Amino acid sequence: MVKNLTTKQVESIQIDEGLIFLNYGLPTQRLLAPTRGGGEFAATVTVRDIEFDGRHGKTDLQAIEEQGATLKVTTLDMSQENLALAIPNCVIADDDGKTIRNPRTGVVTSDSYIENVTMFCKTIGGKYKKITIYKALHETGFTAKAVQKAEGELALEFTAHYSKDDLDGELWEVKDVTSYAAPIFVSAKTKSSSVLTITFNEELSSVGLTQNDFTVVQSDVEKQINGAALNGTDAKTIELAVSGLAAGKTITVAYTVGTLKGKNGIAVQSFTAQPVENTLT
Repeated sequence: MVKNLTTKQVESIQIDEGLIFLNYGLPTQRLLAPTRGGGEFAATVTVRDIEFDGRHGKTDLQAIEEQGATLKVTTLDMSQENLALAIPNCVIADDDGKTIRNPRTGVVTSDSYIENVTMFCKTIGGKYKKITIYKALHETGFTAKAVQKAEGELALEFTAHYSKDDLDGELWEVKDVTSYAAPIFVSAKTKSSSVLTITFNEELSSVGLTQNDFTVVQSDVEKQINGAALNGTDAKTIELAVSGLAAGKTITVAYTVGTLKGKNGIAVQSFTAQPVENTLT
């Protein structure tokens, strides 16, 4: 009989409903809400036993033939945009932007697939399970019901797909993350006459970090940025190489949304000119 649970076991208990995002971490990201009944993820494999003479039962000689992944969710948002998700090749008509019609029969177009559908599930420890399926498509249409004393529901079952150009690529992923929100600018200050630091509330990924997305202005003059890198001991802090920073000057830094992301995979959003604490003497 189990008498005691470890802290790790308790903190790993997943609780409550999930948050569902379409194209999470991309410029087209949007939250699918309101939902009902949470979300349900399933990953499947088809395993084939390799039979051979002398075999008396199952052995460890097996092969994975196929893999699959789905994410089910029911939303109460019956917008045209969501209804169009339910029919491959279906789009909102260009004439008035308020009409969807049955699509033409034929090959499903590449833009019908959603880059990713991502669900965040909270744990007692305050962290999240980030569950992602890639190249997602709902393939079975939709049913619209209007019932007294009830709300309309749109049931979606997104299925993951391999790209025809990458048949052994990513299909799904489950990752532990500390947050589902975009990293937020906290502060900036000079470190030396050639380096200023920018600190965020979440850890950042070095992939996608480039100086070209930042703008540094000193006393109304835009400064040249020669490089950008994460601080070696603090992944929440970026160091910008900027020549000619001087004491007593007003300095600001701004960011235009680009390829920089947090370790949780969500893109850092643009921020306008923020004051830089000038510590130079």
